[in-house]
Formats: sequence, structure tokens, C-alpha cells
Amino acid sequence: MQDLLPTAIYVRVSSEMQAGEDRYSIPEQIDRLHKYCDAQGWTIAKEYVDPGHSGSNLKRPAIQELISDAKNGFIRRVVVFKLDRLSRSQRDTMYLIEDVFKAHDVAFVSLSEMFDTSTPFGMAMIGILSVFAQLERENIKDRMSMGRLGRAKRGLWRGGSNTPVGYDFMDGQLVINEYEALQVREIFRLFIDEQLSFHAVSREMQSRFTNKYSTYNDSGSISTILRNRLYIGKIKYGTQEFDGQHQPIIDRETFERAQARIEEISRNTGEHWKNPYHGKHLLSGLIWCGNCGARYFCVTTKRKNGPQYRYYQCYTRNGSSDMRKADFCKNPNWRVEKLNAAVMEEIRRLCTDEKYFNRIARDGKKENNNAGKEKALQRELSSIEKQISRLVELYQMGVSVQDIATRIHDAQERKNKLTQELLSLNQQSPKNRRQEALTYIHELKWCLDADDVAAQRRLLDALVNKIVITEGGFEVDWKF
Repeated sequence: MQDLLPTAIYVRVSSEMQAGEDRYSIPEQIDRLHKYCDAQGWTIAKEYVDPGHSGSNLKRPAIQELISDAKNGFIRRVVVFKLDRLSRSQRDTMYLIEDVFKAHDVAFVSLSEMFDTSTPFGMAMIGILSVFAQLERENIKDRMSMGRLGRAKRGLWRGGSNTPVGYDFMDGQLVINEYEALQVREIFRLFIDEQLSFHAVSREMQSRFTNKYSTYNDSGSISTILRNRLYIGKIKYGTQEFDGQHQPIIDRETFERAQARIEEISRNTGEHWKNPYHGKHLLSGLIWCGNCGARYFCVTTKRKNGPQYRYYQCYTRNGSSDMRKADFCKNPNWRVEKLNAAVMEEIRRLCTDEKYFNRIARDGKKENNNAGKEKALQRELSSIEKQISRLVELYQMGVSVQDIATRIHDAQERKNKLTQELLSLNQQSPKNRRQEALTYIHELKWCLDADDVAAQRRLLDALVNKIVITEGGFEVDWKF
């Protein structure tokens, strides 16, 4: 006799199970449950499927839909292949049995354990088996923890998802991804040599690059990269550190310089250190010493009972241990107001004197030094195009349309970003740089007669690479 109670079947596999035993695969579970329900005369009203979801919690779309339908009375019986397909958490299992199924008159049946909650014996067995399900989960966690420690001791990265930017994970090893490694080196350069803040580095990288996780859309990701000792060839597990087998991307000296600046930033909480890209002084981050090669920064002095004076001063002359470039330096200090005015007068001349602009542009003739970057971008672009081609082939072979469509979309977005980056590099010819400078001059020269430091700084950033202080004055290194 046919049972007319609306019956639901629930199936789940974790990502580990999908790569493991066939008897736990989605099709195999569905086939067995259908045959069992047919033999019992039960009518299957709906299938609930959670592919690639862990049983450690209830954050699964299909189980949430099943809970809702059970509470609303749409189903009266739930059948699973095995108890741990429902959940590996004792607490979650008892919640589903007691608070969802039993509370709403829904029977629960497990095919492998051969019991159902419509009988007293079945209810007793649920509590016992759910304890063992959770025990197995804890054992899995212990085995994974031991395995990861063992890999770390051998100098191997833990594996799994979230491969560090700059590397690909192939055959159990970290292998350098040249395009992303270029990005990691650029992050360290911007932070150390250009003295940009985390936020400013993030904005710069986001405007120019993409990686396997999309873009550098927050300063936290920049901070994480700058602090990650994996880039100097180390593997960490907990508080322990081991020598890695992978090839470093950053040398130790560069890494230590970055850590020194991070520590210095943490000690200096003033606005200049929080965001040196938009420093409180007009020329912050642009001034370099022509004698020792160190940067200049602003210091404030005050004579007793007298006024305060602000100076741009060489780090080496100041004696800062982290930023000095030599044992001593006698390059002159500059009053902030005097150097600001002198540089802005040079900018004014450039913006208003066409002959002077043309002479600067003719004498500069900066070469395009982006050949290496272009090759790395071209290689990455070629790799992505091959990925897209393979994904299209998989689609034609009948692989899940939704999965393939999402992956093709992500790959296409990366391809578009790379194409834009290549276009940007190609446009950085001397001719294009001069044209860009003229565009900024046209848009921003109004600020020369306005009290708008932010606009003046934008104009400076567009036109000036750096300002070099010499014994007799200063020189401007233009961007065009």
C-alpha cells in the first residue's frame, strides 16, 4: 500500500567526500534513497541537495530550505543515506531532530543505520549515533592538525584554499606566479621606497593590478602581505617557524626594512604617519637627499620663548636609525615655507611658459622601462585565455552550467583587468606622458592661485617624480 505522506530526501557531500569515496557521491546517495523509498511505498515530494558543504554547521542552503519547509508543514518525512549526511555536530543533529522534525510532526529516517524517529528505539539511537558522528569530526580535525604540522616541519605550505598571492599551489608545492610575484615586489617598493601608507598602496595596486582573488580592495590585505614571512622563505604553524622549500619572493633585507617602517608607523600616530600619501605638508614624501640618498621629512623647532619653525631635514642628518642612508650627512635643511614656495614657483613656470615646458619635455626623454612588466602581463593573459578555452570545452562536455558560467565570468573579468593594465603600460611612452602632463596642467593650474593644498598636491603628484636637495639648491625630477 502506498504511503501518501510527503517525503523529502536530503543529500550532502563535503569537498573532501567529493574527491573521495564514490558511495557518498550525490548521484549515488540519490539513487539509493529513491530505491529505498520506492520499496517502502513512500512518495518523494522534494530533493534537498547540498554539494560541497561541510556538515560541521547548518550554514547550508538546502538544509535551511528543508528546515523552513518542515516548519511550514510541506514535508512529513525526511530520509537520509547516513546520519552524518544530516550533520556532524551533536548539537545541530539534536536541534534538527527535537526542535524541527519532532516539534512539527516530521519523521526522520536514516537508511544506513536502519532506524526512524517514529519509534522509541529510533529516538534513543539518534542520541547515541550523533555522539559518534561528532567524535569522528573531532578525529578528522586532529588528523588534519597533525598533518599540517608535519608539512610545516618539512618546509611545505599547509595546502588547501587561499594560496598566498605571488604563488600557485602545484603538486603539493608553492610555485612562484611571476605576474603576482611582480605585484608583491611592487607592494614592498611602494611601501618602502615611495613611503606610501597601507591605504595609499592599496589604492595604487587596485588601480593597476588584479590577482587570483580579484583586487587589493582594502589596506588590510596590504598589511598582511607586508608582514607575511612566507615571502622570505619561511613556513609558520602556530607560533613555530620553519625554513620553507619554496623560493622566496622578497629578500630578507627588504623585508626587515618593511617591518622597521611598520613599527615606526605604529609608534607615530600623527596624521602624517597615518597617511603619508596625503601628508600635512605639501611636499611630504617627494623630497630626497642628493648627497646620501635618504628621504627628507619635516621637523619643528622652537627657541625658548620664541616662535616655532618648520624645516625639511634629511633623515641621515637627523640621525634616525631606521631611515638614514649613511653615517652622517651635511646636506642643508630647508624652511618648509621657503621650499614649498620655490617648488610651486617652478610648477607655475612649467604651467604658464610653453617654451619652458617643451624644453623640459625635450631634455627629459624618459624611456619606457616597462618591458618586464609587459612580458609578465602577456604571459598571465595567455594563461587566462587558455583557462577560458578549457572551461568552454568543459561546458560543451556537459559540466554544470552554473559552475562553468561563474568561472568563465571570473576569468573574463581578470582578462579585462589585464588588458587594461597592458593598455596603461603601452600608453606610458614619452609622448603619452607629456600629453598626460598637459592634461593635468589644463585641469589643475587654477590651484596655483588658490589656497587648496589638496589640489596643489594632486598637480605635484601628476608632474613630479621627486625633488632632490643639493648643496646649492634643489632639482626637480619630472615625470615626463
